Amino acid sequence: MNDDSMTGFSPPGPPGERRSVRAVERRRRIRSRRSRFSVLLMGGIVLAAAALAWFTIRPLVGSFFEEDDYPGPGSGRVTVTIPQGASGTAIGKVLREAGVVKSANAFIDVARKDARSAGIRPGVYALHKEMSAAGALQLLLDPANRIVRTTTIKEGQRLTEIIDTLVAETGIPKADFQAALKQPAEIGLPPQAKGRVEGWLFPATYEMSPQVTAADLLSEMIERTTSELAQLGVASEKWNAVIIEASLVEAERGSDSDAPKIARVFANRIAQGWPLQLDTTVNYALNRRRVAVAEKETKINSPYNTYRVKGLPVGAICSPGAVAIKAVLEPAEGPWMYFVAVNPDTGQTKFAVTEGEFFALQAELNKWLAANPGR
Repeated sequence: MNDDSMTGFSPPGPPGERRSVRAVERRRRIRSRRSRFSVLLMGGIVLAAAALAWFTIRPLVGSFFEEDDYPGPGSGRVTVTIPQGASGTAIGKVLREAGVVKSANAFIDVARKDARSAGIRPGVYALHKEMSAAGALQLLLDPANRIVRTTTIKEGQRLTEIIDTLVAETGIPKADFQAALKQPAEIGLPPQAKGRVEGWLFPATYEMSPQVTAADLLSEMIERTTSELAQLGVASEKWNAVIIEASLVEAERGSDSDAPKIARVFANRIAQGWPLQLDTTVNYALNRRRVAVAEKETKINSPYNTYRVKGLPVGAICSPGAVAIKAVLEPAEGPWMYFVAVNPDTGQTKFAVTEGEFFALQAELNKWLAANPGR
């Protein structure tokens, strides 16, 4: 039996044809194996892609079935800061990043349904971790949860007195305020003030968050002054002169009704080329507070001594309020050239046109001074 019969294959053709048939068969078997491998490879790729896709979209799929809000009132304590002018979306983001609410969208949804949410004030709030969005909104609407302190700066206070008040009420080191004052441009002082902060810290009540800095407070007070001037229609190039004159009115006035008359006396004296001759400016130069000054003190060499310097002094002598600023802009009509606070205890002030009338008012003041030595 030949080799062909041993294989169980009896090719019908000649030997050359039989070799050709065997080659075709081998190629067919190779192609078949390659096809099966390709199918397996493609199947593996598809399975790997499917697995990757599942792990990628699984969180998204889960989110369709998972609540995006915490169920309860939360626990613990966390402080969050709501910025000035923050929208509902911005507030929701702040709360989510602080761990208060589970999602910003949950807060946005409840805020949109409650018109009171538009009244959420900026500031620092004490909230809880993992609260429901509705619960977080209620705490933001409750003023009791707003962490804030206040400080009141009074009309007529000097810069040194204001800084002492702020140090006492904020606990911020005095050195921080002194450092901020040395950088006037950084705290928003207008260039026309020429670096003199005196007079530019507007007297008012200010809210202070726990994170407030010395520079923050000074900036806010200066901004309040510039805003007041702008609202009153004062051109920026006149701001400094108005603040200086208003500070003199503030230091001299005994009542709101006196302010426009005092401003008129200043205007009349300046128009006549007279010095203002104010004891308050001399006392400022001497860094003290007294009702009157001695004659020799009216001769001190200081740019704040209005007995020697005609017109306005070089800078303000205290922080003027809105009443004094408005008085400078709209002085009363009258011929007065003098005024005297005849009773410093009550602030009673009288006005005079002539020098003789002035001496009569000065006699009233001298009588008060005699009854109140050392004042």
